[in-house]
Amino acid sequence: MPWNVNLEKTWYATITDDKNYEVYCYYSYCDETPISMTDEKVTLCYICSLPLDIIPNVSWLIAMALSFKRGEHADRFYVKEMYKVD
Repeated sequence: MPWNVNLEKTWYATITDDKNYEVYCYYSYCDETPISMTDEKVTLCYICSLPLDIIPNVSWLIAMALSFKRGEHADRFYVKEMYKVD
């Protein structure tokens, strides 16, 4: 299935610690059943019933991505992770 996606328009967040990594987050959507193009398992979940063992960041990343369909005015989000030094 050919996807005609403008990655610049679907890039909605960058997560970084400003030293070691940057993660670029994109969103996409379609009316077709999702399929994997690799050996990864694709799981379709309703937002209101995400799995309990989900990575904590994923729940707010989904909310951020959905905010653009609801009229979000930001161009994108920049999230800096900061760690407490013991």
